[in-house]
Amino acid sequence: MPDPHQQTVASARHMDAELAALFAALGTTAHPRGAVLAAYRTARAALAGNVHGPRILGDVLGTLRRAVAAALDDALRRAVSLGSQQAERQAKVYGLPIAGVDVTPQAIAAYQAILTQLDQQIVAVSALAITTRDESLILGDENRAGVLSPAPVQREGRKWLAVLAGLALKEGMARSIEQAGAQGEFMRQAVAVIDQYTTDTCMHVNGQVRGLGQLFKLAPYTPRYADEMYDTPFHDGCRTSIAYVRIEDVADEWTAQLEAEAAEQLEEA
Repeated sequence: MPDPHQQTVASARHMDAELAALFAALGTTAHPRGAVLAAYRTARAALAGNVHGPRILGDVLGTLRRAVAAALDDALRRAVSLGSQQAERQAKVYGLPIAGVDVTPQAIAAYQAILTQLDQQIVAVSALAITTRDESLILGDENRAGVLSPAPVQREGRKWLAVLAGLALKEGMARSIEQAGAQGEFMRQAVAVIDQYTTDTCMHVNGQVRGLGQLFKLAPYTPRYADEMYDTPFHDGCRTSIAYVRIEDVADEWTAQLEAEAAEQLEEA
């Protein structure tokens, strides 16, 4: 039977994979049929040759906003559920009490932060439709993206999906550990997806262990949001998650395996 550390690393790996699936659901270069990309593609096609028609413009932008809002609402709910489920799994591994979490205020803030990116585009598009005849400023061409671009929404969406999933995991485990009076028994370990797309930052942080109140050290590697961070995501599109490990197991074979697999990938790069 797998030991507890092995189980929590496997749980973190599962969360990594599910985060990647959530990113894909919104849309990525590798997954162009994601909901956000599809909604933008439909809007841009509908506006081609019609950006100066106020009624058509208003209808298309309104439809785009509703489609993106619905996709974000679903994805953010799934992110919170993912983090909560991971907290339950890791708590069960160690026989800790299961503690529910409520991150509704944070989820609402995240939803608003992402939609703000689209709302800013809608204002800019509406203004450009009045002030210029150059449609490419709005829809782009072979040389530029145009104002109506999914990239800012995708980028903000990926960040907040990872933030909410990580927050739900952290809050759930913090409460479980506190209820058990086991604050001095656990540390947190970064577990990254190791493949050809893994950033230098996550390659080097893979396997790093920090105390419950300590920051992960990310410098000097890139990309990174900061030199030190308490929790994931460490950068845009980050697929690293956290495994909780007992202090006595920190230097075991599973930590060595995490460090070795990153080192092997770095040698091959």
